[in-house]
Amino acid sequence: MDKKLPLRAKIAYSMGGFGEAMPLNLFNVYFVYFMTDVAGAPAALAGTIALIGVLWDAITDPIVGKLSDNCTSPMGRRRAYMCRAIIPLALFVIMLFTPVNFTGIAQMAYYVVAALGFWLTLTMWVIPFFAFGAEITTDYNERNTLRTVVMILENAILILCTSGPMWVLSWTLNHGGEEADAWKYTAWITGAILLITCAVCVYFTKGWDQPYQKSENVKTENLLATFKELFKIRTFKILTISMMLALFGLLLISTNLVYVMNNLARLTPEEQSLFWIVFSVAIMVMLPFANKLCNSIGKREVLMGVAIIQVIVGIICFFMSLENRIAFYIYIVGLVLCNGCFVAHYVTLSYDSCEVDEFVNGKRREGSIVALMSFIQKAGGALAMWVAGLSLTFIGYDG
Repeated sequence: MDKKLPLRAKIAYSMGGFGEAMPLNLFNVYFVYFMTDVAGAPAALAGTIALIGVLWDAITDPIVGKLSDNCTSPMGRRRAYMCRAIIPLALFVIMLFTPVNFTGIAQMAYYVVAALGFWLTLTMWVIPFFAFGAEITTDYNERNTLRTVVMILENAILILCTSGPMWVLSWTLNHGGEEADAWKYTAWITGAILLITCAVCVYFTKGWDQPYQKSENVKTENLLATFKELFKIRTFKILTISMMLALFGLLLISTNLVYVMNNLARLTPEEQSLFWIVFSVAIMVMLPFANKLCNSIGKREVLMGVAIIQVIVGIICFFMSLENRIAFYIYIVGLVLCNGCFVAHYVTLSYDSCEVDEFVNGKRREGSIVALMSFIQKAGGALAMWVAGLSLTFIGYDG
C-alpha cells in the first residue's frame, strides 16, 4: 500500500509500541540494577543472565521472522503472531521483575527461565510488529512519518518505564513498604498496560496488513540461504555492522545510566524520575524536526551528523568526571540526540532494505529482513549488558 495513511491507522499501529518499548526499556535500563540491588544477585550473574536471555532472543528473531513471512492465517501474516504473544509477554514481564526468595542455583534457574520466556514472547510481538510497518505503506516519507509517530508515543512510554518505577518506589517507601514491594507493583502495572495496549493495536489494525502471497521460492528457502543472499547486497552489510556497533554503545550507556545517577550524579529517586520525564519529553520535541530533516536531506546524512556529535560528546565526558553536573548534562544531550535520530529511524532503514531486496532479488521478505536487523541489534545489546555486568564486578561493585 503506497497511499497516504490516515491518522487513525498511524495511531492504531503506534499503540503496538507499548509491546515493543515498555518491556524492552524496562529490561535495558533496570534489569541489571534489579538483579544486583533488589534480587541480591552478584553483578556478574546479573550480566550473564541478561546475556543468555538476549542471545536466545537473537536466535529466535530470524526464526519468527521467517515463520511470519510464510504465515497463512486469516488474521494476516503479522497480526496472527502478535495476537499469540500478548498474554504470555505480560506474564513473563511480571515473572521477570518479581523478587523471589531463592538463592544460588535456584535463583539463577528461575531468572534464566523468566528471561528466556520474556525474550521469546517479546520477539513474537516485536518482529511481526516491525514487519507490519513495512506492509502498511511502501511510501518513503510515510514510513518515516509513521515511525516518528511510533517513536513519539514510545518516548511517552519511556517516561512510564523509567520514571514510573522511581515514583512507585518513592510512594512505596513513603507508605512503609520495601523496595521489593515496589518492584512487584511495577511488574503488575506493566503487565496490565501491555495487555490493554497490545490488544488495541491488533484489533484496530485489522485489514491493513498484506495477506500471504504464495511463492515456492520463498516458501522452500531456508534461513541460511536467505541471509546469504541478503549479505551479497553491499549496503545491507554496511547497515548491519554499523547498527550493531551503534546499539552496543547506546545500550552500554543505558545499562550504566542508573548507576551513574545513583553513585556519580547522586540523584534521589524523585530527581531520577524527573530526569526521565525531561529526557523523554526532549526526545519527543526533537523527533518531528529529525523526521523533517530525514525526509528533506536523507537519513544517512542526518545519522552521520549525529554520530560525529556523539563522538565529540564522548571525548569531552572522557576527560571530565560525571560527578560534575555540567559533564553529566553534556553526556545526556548526546544521548538525547542519538535516541531522537538513530533509534527513531534505524527501523525505517530496515524497511528501505526490503525495497532494495525486492529490486535486486525480486522477493518480499519483510519478516526475515527485520528479524535479521533485530538479531544484530540484540547481539550488540547482549554484549553490552554482559560487559556492564563484568565491569561492575571488576571494580568490586556491591549493590
